[in-house]
Amino acid sequence: MLYAQIVFGLPLEGPFDYIVPEGLRGRIRQGMRVRVPFGPANRIGYVVGLSGKSSIASLKSIQRLLDDQPAIDKKMLKFSRQVSERFCCSWGEAIETALPESIRRGRRIEHIPGEVSDGAGRTPQSVLSKPLLIHDPGGEQRWDIYAREIRAALDARTKVIMLVPDIAALDRAEHFIKLSFSGVAYAVMRRRDTADTPSWEKIKRQQADIAVGTRSCIFAPFQRTGLIIIDEENDPSYKQEQVPHYHARDAAFMRSSLEKSRLLLSSRAPSLECMRLVRKGKIEYHLCVSGAKPAEVKIMDAGAGSPRGTVKPAFIPGYLQAMIGQTINASGRVLIFLNRKGFATHCSCASCAAVLKCPRCSINLVYHFANRALKCHYCNFFMQVPQICPACNAGYIRLAGAGTEKIESELARVFPHARIAMHDGSDKTAVTNADILIATESVARQAGGRFELVVVYSVDNLLNRIDFRASERVFYLLTSLSAMAEKTLLVQTRIPRHYVFEAIAKAESALFYDKELKQRKQLKFPPFRHFALIRVRGRQESRVRDAASALGKLLSNALGSRKDIRVVSVNPGDPARLRGNFYWQVLLSAQNALILSRFLKLHLRKFRSSGIIVTVDVDPQ
Repeated sequence: MLYAQIVFGLPLEGPFDYIVPEGLRGRIRQGMRVRVPFGPANRIGYVVGLSGKSSIASLKSIQRLLDDQPAIDKKMLKFSRQVSERFCCSWGEAIETALPESIRRGRRIEHIPGEVSDGAGRTPQSVLSKPLLIHDPGGEQRWDIYAREIRAALDARTKVIMLVPDIAALDRAEHFIKLSFSGVAYAVMRRRDTADTPSWEKIKRQQADIAVGTRSCIFAPFQRTGLIIIDEENDPSYKQEQVPHYHARDAAFMRSSLEKSRLLLSSRAPSLECMRLVRKGKIEYHLCVSGAKPAEVKIMDAGAGSPRGTVKPAFIPGYLQAMIGQTINASGRVLIFLNRKGFATHCSCASCAAVLKCPRCSINLVYHFANRALKCHYCNFFMQVPQICPACNAGYIRLAGAGTEKIESELARVFPHARIAMHDGSDKTAVTNADILIATESVARQAGGRFELVVVYSVDNLLNRIDFRASERVFYLLTSLSAMAEKTLLVQTRIPRHYVFEAIAKAESALFYDKELKQRKQLKFPPFRHFALIRVRGRQESRVRDAASALGKLLSNALGSRKDIRVVSVNPGDPARLRGNFYWQVLLSAQNALILSRFLKLHLRKFRSSGIIVTVDVDPQ
């Protein structure tokens, strides 16, 4: 009798044993997809093992094979297993992350004639060295290093995986490959099912030498990978928001180690995780030094010199109007950075001070001047501005807080002849065609945008968020904006002596990393510890709160006197309500992520609460 161990794309650990019918025993292999009965329905499962015995007395049989060959090879099975152990998800969920949506739904995989032997190709000499971190503040010099390393991998007859953070970067990476490697077959993985499946099948057939894509490209089914590149490795988009919450950078370290492939990471401002590895000697470090003259950085104290006797300080101060006017008159271009969309970010009653919030989210509604409506940027709920207060029936709703639409209105009034445009990531022409460009942080991802003057508004809002990574994110943002400034970068802040601004003004990244790493170590924050955020959600607030409290107690009791893991807090989510669901969260801290993941898998299976959904995010971003 032959038995198959099968896992499913469900939050169930498994594997589950099934009988292999006699007619399938000569055909079934590890990595194949099968149709099996599971509970009241039939489901697609993945064969992860075969055995001649089982400890289960009464078993069901496999109904049929979906393909003539494995959907994933043995290396990918091992890699997906490591991902599941590291990021606290089931093996089946990790396997499905590696497959296009249509394949997960049961689409048949076209026959792939023959497979390249794992022994094909030779190991490039560079693979024998440590991973390399490229620190490229200007954002341009790393491409020459990429080209050199890709050529070495191709000459060794191995494959290349290149990860980029978003679609705009993907377009640039594809253009780079076309220009630098004419005639080399490549595939682009955009994670849209209509485009992704043909690319996946092309890679599966080994008909491409380079795979370039966003985070899911780390699962590209190459049989022999010689080089993995992670561009802008610190970008938060490499962390998956849905289950499984894997991080592509960490997954790249796993795959590189598993396949003995070269790993390159690059960033304008590397993550603290990578900088700590550099200082521990685990990875190599290369700083790109540009010969171009850096922009002058001016840190302006927004709280100093405010006009007295006025209702509010000038939104565009006189000195800033003069700098913008001088730049425009000299045929220069100006970038105004403000990371708030809309016209007014706060709408409240002038009588009772009631704030207008989204009825489905615990989020303030934002007023948009273009359609005269209030909008929630989380769930897209919108409504017209009420004529009377819904709380006290008073007749005046006050708008406060400035967004990009408000600053556009002010600039149009002060500079009526200037060409003014706004950029939200979708209009690429606005980056080059405007005298004054108003933009959110999506502009920092654009390549080639250069401005004589870059002005940063309201950066304190980003810096003062309840997020231990806030300083790191602001440092990366300002580094990117500084690279876009040809002459002057002006930052308005009420905390000008903060070490982030000091490091930017002095162009000394080491100053920032020294202070931030010291502070993280004292607080026992990542990268010196690992966090796991357990999110508890449901429709009824009281049930979600009680479930989170019960879960926190269960885990605390399970820990007992252990010191390597601790429950840090049980508190409402931020935001506490989102798209109609209430959120609470349990935060844990541990020295080792694998031990933390195993602990949670062991004890979360004991937790049951009707109508409550629990998810785990190891090392949340």
